[in-house]
Amino acid sequence: MSRASLFRLVAVAAVLVALAALPFVLPVQEPIRAFLDWVHGLGAWGLVALALFWIPAAVLLTPKLVHQRVNDGLGTGVIPGGECAADVSAQLEHERGL
Repeated sequence: MSRASLFRLVAVAAVLVALAALPFVLPVQEPIRAFLDWVHGLGAWGLVALALFWIPAAVLLTPKLVHQRVNDGLGTGVIPGGECAADVSAQLEHERGL
């Protein structure tokens, strides 16, 4: 293994560890816990509320690259709205300067 490949491997591992540690470092646990408590209090309608929040967040906050790879891997047009989701997430990436 060359030095460059080893460096890339170590860099990717460091980034993954840092991303895994973010929820424990950033103050996100309390708002998420409050939201999930609210959803739990809604009973059966809580599942609907969770889906109405979670699905758009998961689709829109995923990078365009993920949408493209999934659509390319499964064949273009297999996932309904997959290309639209990729376009929306690309626009959000552009607006956020990513």
